[in-house]
Amino acid sequence: MSRKLVALVAAAVGAVAFLPGASATTAPVLTLKVQVTVSDAGVKLSTTQSYRGWAAHFIVRNVGTKPHKFVIGPLATPVLKPGGRAVLKAELVLRGRVGYRDALNASPRARGYFKVI
Repeated sequence: MSRKLVALVAAAVGAVAFLPGASATTAPVLTLKVQVTVSDAGVKLSTTQSYRGWAAHFIVRNVGTKPHKFVIGPLATPVLKPGGRAVLKAELVLRGRVGYRDALNASPRARGYFKVI
């Protein structure tokens, strides 16, 4: 009887080894789309926080009359002419605050923080 039990357990373990696990992937669970509006007056984000493990797509739009460059953490758009658009994609791996700013505008309203919780 013990040989049958050992064979049954070995077969079950072997079968489970080929099943995909939930932790077998490193891809983000969800993707958050953040609308970023850059103008001559400052920068506005549709949301300023997200969860660790998610992906974030920062969809940047220049609605001002001057060129602007959006920077968040180590990511930056090219210089956007008036009416220009760009998308920055990031995986939110670490918790904390990440600074964002308009590199071509020194206004206090052209900077802020995005929080990863």
